Amino acid sequence: MVKAPDTEEPLHAVTREPSLVLDTSGRLDLKVDKCHFNAVPKFGFTNPNRVAYKGINLDTLQELIDRKSLSEITHELLVENGLAQKKDLIKVLGRGELKSGIKISAHKFSATAQAAIKAAGGSTENIQ
Repeated sequence: MVKAPDTEEPLHAVTREPSLVLDTSGRLDLKVDKCHFNAVPKFGFTNPNRVAYKGINLDTLQELIDRKSLSEITHELLVENGLAQKKDLIKVLGRGELKSGIKISAHKFSATAQAAIKAAGGSTENIQ
């Protein structure tokens, strides 16, 4: 049978709850048994090849068009206006509606966004 350190009790009888302990300088410290945190297993799998996109909705693009009166939206324009960072991959999503036909350049488009852009008389361009 495995014994807990500095006790005569079996290991399973030792409490694994955090406790307040007075340290040598007179402060109260929270003492947590290390085994308490190691008892929780990790689940799942992290895909190392995952590609993360920054999603930008059509209603956000329409606000930008209204403010700046644009005829084309590019990645550089989105970075200048704070909607994305330079390293972000952009995906245009379909929430909202587009009122004007405009050329939009992005890395990806959802099917609803692409249909809404074409219905408004605009065009899409996939960039790499």
